[in-house]
Amino acid sequence: MKICISTLFFYKNELCIEFVGHLEKGLKYFTAKHPEDSLVLVVTNNAPMNKFGSEFSTAFASLTSAVAGLSIVVNQNDWNKGFGLAHNENFNSNPCDIFIGLNNDLFFSDDHWLEKLVAPLRDSSADLAGLLNAPRLLKPDGNGAYATSPVDGSDYAEGSAFAARATMLKKTGLFAKDIRVAYCEDSDFSLRVRQAGFSIAFVDIAHEHRRSSSTRLIPHATLEAIHERNRSRLLSRWGQYLEKKTLTNRIFLELVSDGWGDVFCALPAILQLRDDHPTAQITLRVKQQFIACIFENIENLKVEIGDKLSNAEFDALELASDRAFRLQNVAFTETQLLGREIASALGVEFVAERAEAHLKQLLARWNLPTLPTGSKRYAVLHADYARADWEGRGPLPALFAEAIGVIKKRGIQVFAIGGNNAGEDVHELAQKCDVNLLGKTDFRSMLQLIAQAELFVGIDSGPVHIAQHFGTKTFAVFGATLPTARLFRWQNTDVFMNWKLPCLGCYHQVFKPNAYNFCIRRDEACVKKLSAAELAQSLND
Repeated sequence: MKICISTLFFYKNELCIEFVGHLEKGLKYFTAKHPEDSLVLVVTNNAPMNKFGSEFSTAFASLTSAVAGLSIVVNQNDWNKGFGLAHNENFNSNPCDIFIGLNNDLFFSDDHWLEKLVAPLRDSSADLAGLLNAPRLLKPDGNGAYATSPVDGSDYAEGSAFAARATMLKKTGLFAKDIRVAYCEDSDFSLRVRQAGFSIAFVDIAHEHRRSSSTRLIPHATLEAIHERNRSRLLSRWGQYLEKKTLTNRIFLELVSDGWGDVFCALPAILQLRDDHPTAQITLRVKQQFIACIFENIENLKVEIGDKLSNAEFDALELASDRAFRLQNVAFTETQLLGREIASALGVEFVAERAEAHLKQLLARWNLPTLPTGSKRYAVLHADYARADWEGRGPLPALFAEAIGVIKKRGIQVFAIGGNNAGEDVHELAQKCDVNLLGKTDFRSMLQLIAQAELFVGIDSGPVHIAQHFGTKTFAVFGATLPTARLFRWQNTDVFMNWKLPCLGCYHQVFKPNAYNFCIRRDEACVKKLSAAELAQSLND
C-alpha cells in the first residue's frame, strides 16, 4: 500500500522545522509495523518569497534517514495556491492508495497517530477518516463546531488531518476549485463524499492544533472576506442539508422559461454541477422539448418536459433533494452575465469552455448532414424579434438592410434564420440575404449553422447565446438589455446600441411582473431610433 502525506508550508520557518521533526516518531512506528507499505511526504511551500533554505534540507535529510522507506517530495509554488488547490495538485501528481492531508500546525502527542488514522481505510470500514476530537459539526450558518460528546452525529471531517481512499477521490474529486485559499473546502468535500454514499470514520487521536498559524499572516479584513465568500458558496450548495441534515443524492432544477435562450445560458452551470456531484441523480425540468437535446450525454441527468410547478409541488421536491433550484428565482435584472448569475445561484463555477466542448461533442455525435452553404464563408443573420410585448428588445428588421450589403462585399454569404411566425418585415429582410432559412432549420441544424459560421449578426435573443458559447465572431445589436448581462466572448464580439441614452439598460431597472420590459419614455428610442447607416458603418469598422 502506498500512502501519500501532503502538507503545506506558508512562512513560519521555525514552526515548519518543528513539524518535520515531530513526524519522525509516528512515521517510524508505522513503517516498523507495516514494512510492506511505502510512504511519501509531499511538502509544498506556498510562500513564493520565502524559499526553503539549508535548515529545511537538513530537516528533510534527517527525517528520511530516520524513517526507512520514506521519500520526500518538495514543491515550491510561484504563488500562494491556498489550501485546496495545493492539496489537489499533490494528490494528482503522486499516485497512491491512501492520501493524507496534514496541517503543519497540528502536532500529535500519540505516536501511533498514522496507524490510527489509516486503520478505518485499511480494514475497509470507511472511505474517509477524520479526527473525532476536532470540529466536525456544521451549524446552520455553515460554520464548523466541536461536538459535545463522541456519540454526536458528525457532518464533516476537518481538513487539518484526514485520510482518504484514492479510489474514492477519483470518483468524488478532492477539494472544490472555486472554494479558494482557505475555509469551507473540507466541509464541502465531506458532504460530497457522504452524498455519493461513501462513509466517514472519526478517530480519537490526542493532538495539539496551533490554529491559524498560517492564516494569521494574512490581513484580518482580507481573511474575513475570503471566509464569507467561501461560506456563501457552501450555503448555496448545501443550504438544504444544513436545514434538514439528510442527504438524498438527488438534485432538482426547474429551468422553465418562455425564452429558451435563458435555458441555454444555464448549460455551463449544469455541466459544472455534474462535475461537482458525479454520482448525484439530476432532474432537469424545461418547457421546450427541442432544448432538451443540449443536455444529452450528461451522466445521471434526466430531462422532463413541462410547465412551472406549483409552489407546493416545488417545495415537496425541494424536501426530497439535496439541492433544488428555480430559474425564475435568478436575478434577471442584474447587470452581470446571466450565465454567471445562474452559476452563482447554484453554487458552482461558470466555465464557458466546458460548455463549448460539450456542444461540439454533441454536434460530432449527431453527425448532421453537411450544410448546403455553397461558399465556405457565410454569416448568420437573426433579426426575428418574436416578443413584441418586450419593449426595447427588438430593433426594426429594416435596421439590418445596409449591413447585409457590407457583409456581402466581403465575399461572405448571408443566411437569414428565424421562426415560422416571423413578421412580414422579417421576411422582407430575409429576401435580401443569399439564403432564406426562416422556419426551415430545426434547433440542432441551427446549432451547427451558427457554430460553423464566420460571423453571427443579430439581436439579443437565443441564437446570440449559441454564437457566444461556440465562440463564433459576433456583432450584436442591443436595446433595453445591457450587453454585459448577455455576452462574455468580448475578444471577438462587437456591440451596436444607442450608447447616448440616459436610460440605457432600463431592462435592469424596470421589471414588470410578466418579466417583459416596459418603456417609460414610450418611444423605445433604444431600438426604434437606431440608424441603419450607423449600424452598417459600425459593422464595416
